[in-house]
Amino acid sequence: MWLFGYAEQLYGNNSKDVNMSEEIDKDEEITEADDNAQTEECDTNNDEQECDEQCCNDNDTDTDDESEIVDDDDIQSELDQVKAELEKAKAEAAEYKDKWMRTYADMENLRKRTVIEKQDSLKYANFNIISDLLTILDNFQLAIEAGEKEPFDKDNYVNGIKMIENQFIDLLFKKYGVVKYGEQGEAFDPNIHQAMMMEEGDYEKDELAMVFRSGYKLHDRVVRPAQVKVGKPANKDK
Repeated sequence: MWLFGYAEQLYGNNSKDVNMSEEIDKDEEITEADDNAQTEECDTNNDEQECDEQCCNDNDTDTDDESEIVDDDDIQSELDQVKAELEKAKAEAAEYKDKWMRTYADMENLRKRTVIEKQDSLKYANFNIISDLLTILDNFQLAIEAGEKEPFDKDNYVNGIKMIENQFIDLLFKKYGVVKYGEQGEAFDPNIHQAMMMEEGDYEKDELAMVFRSGYKLHDRVVRPAQVKVGKPANKDK
């Protein structure tokens, strides 16, 4: 009886253990199935992610290729624009150089002509006055011939000399702007008068007491100073 009870107890425990073992096995199978499902799901997700990444990479590659194509087109366009601007600049530079060379040639020709004209002007500066003086020289020669003839007519000879003098005066004073100066009583100016002598007397200021030789000016420049005797006011304190 005691044995029977012990066997039943032992058998009952074993049954429990078997049931527990079966339950554990079932749990493990379920867990393994869940793990397999999760693994498959992860693999599926990974595959989908890799596919998405691959697609993205493909899209990025296509975009980069298109960008490179666009960039190449932009660079070529910029190069063409730079080349066009360079050609335009070269053309403008050539035009400016041509104008500069022409201007330089004109200026050089002008300089040469100016030098030649200046030399000719200095060389032939007295051409006109010499031409006029030759006419007066001819008249002097006629006067000399008239004075050598017999019978000698003094009045006609003197009148002829006076005509030559007037001709010469008109030439100098009217045509060439020569001015005669140096008259008695004129105020003394050391810039245009050459004092040859000096005396004190009843003079109110320094003035020309006597003129030995007249002076001449060409416009405002003294050609020859007048040679004079200067009269000075007497010193009353003496």
